[in-house]
Amino acid sequence: MNYLEFKQKRENGFSSLPIFFAFNKEQFEEGIKKLGLEKDQTFLIVSIGGGGYIRRKDIRLIKKSINDSDNEFSELMKKKHRRVKVFDLNIGETKEIK
Repeated sequence: MNYLEFKQKRENGFSSLPIFFAFNKEQFEEGIKKLGLEKDQTFLIVSIGGGGYIRRKDIRLIKKSINDSDNEFSELMKKKHRRVKVFDLNIGETKEIK
């Protein structure tokens, strides 16, 4: 797996997690529904900062997903021939030298 494949896998994995982001009341209410909760069940939700919210019961799942992804990234970076060596900050994309 190269860096771009890892990045895509990480994005896909993150988007499948039970998490929502809300910056107003309407988005918050939509997010609660996305998690399968009712308006009176907000006590089951915790803020993760940056406008993000998850169910309390999913804290371990989210932490495990992040840790697994970080470990996978560390392993990827240990492989010399796959190490990301050039960052093009002008366009905000990462390029890989093989």
